[in-house]
Amino acid sequence: MPEVEPETDTQSRKVGPPPAYRRIAAVAARQDEVISLAQLRAAGVLERCAQRWARQGRLRRLHRGVFSLAAGRVSAAGRRRAAVLACGEGAVLSHRSAAEQWGLLRPKGSRVHVTTIRAHGRRRAGVVGHRARRLLPDDVTVVQGLPCTSIARTLLDLAATAPRHELERAIREADFHRRLDLTAIDSLIARCSGHRGVSKLNRALKSHRPHGRYRSGSEIRFHELWKSADLPELEVAPWVPFEEGGGVEPDFVWRTGGIAIEIDERASHARVAAFEEDRRRDRRVLREGLQTLRFTAREVWQEPERLVRESRSLVRDRR
Repeated sequence: MPEVEPETDTQSRKVGPPPAYRRIAAVAARQDEVISLAQLRAAGVLERCAQRWARQGRLRRLHRGVFSLAAGRVSAAGRRRAAVLACGEGAVLSHRSAAEQWGLLRPKGSRVHVTTIRAHGRRRAGVVGHRARRLLPDDVTVVQGLPCTSIARTLLDLAATAPRHELERAIREADFHRRLDLTAIDSLIARCSGHRGVSKLNRALKSHRPHGRYRSGSEIRFHELWKSADLPELEVAPWVPFEEGGGVEPDFVWRTGGIAIEIDERASHARVAAFEEDRRRDRRVLREGLQTLRFTAREVWQEPERLVRESRSLVRDRR
């Protein structure tokens, strides 16, 4: 498409907008009345032509390289889209703004949260920039035409930054609309154990977990894998008393085989003191006739086939 030159004085006096403007208006209409300079160029509009339209009031500059065609106030959806466009390729709506896009929270305020995996560069008015070490395909999606973090990632980010009542409201809304995927959330937590929102999100989800005896999604997943392999029934978090008093609750016990199974979350076992306490506990449980086997949450989520093979081999050896 040939590039559009600025109109002459005669053209500018004609009734109605020029054809090029009508073309970009059609594009903007599909994206909350917002358009980027890159999209203007793709439509064949020269930058000086866009600048002239801005002086005439046909374009309103929202951020560097991002404009609005809305006659009045820019909508909340328009502000969110403008912020994502301004942050460049790979940017996604996140945190509270993503929760609003998903319909989990009502729009509040004018600041827009955007996450990228590269340096933010210049600051942009009204945009709260976040940088992630990585965003996997499961962490992002498209909601109403706008790149956005998944519900699982949105809730995790929200847990790190929002008040507790907002996080709980977002969880309730996701649950009500049948979008609360605990398996996806626990998989995300297993690989983002250092994220500031992990412990807060786990606490907020406690009442939503289907099995009260389980203490993590990784335990639920492990038990699902064990049962799918048609292995002997396990006791979930049973009480194992000690002769001298007290006792412990391993994650699982197969009493016939003399096995206690623990699923180690990285965040819970990273400290040296916790590591050593686990080993003392294992030795104490052994005196009660139970050998402790430990699997990591990473193995549960990322190496399920190998875990099942090892479990079957274990059962064969113990029968």
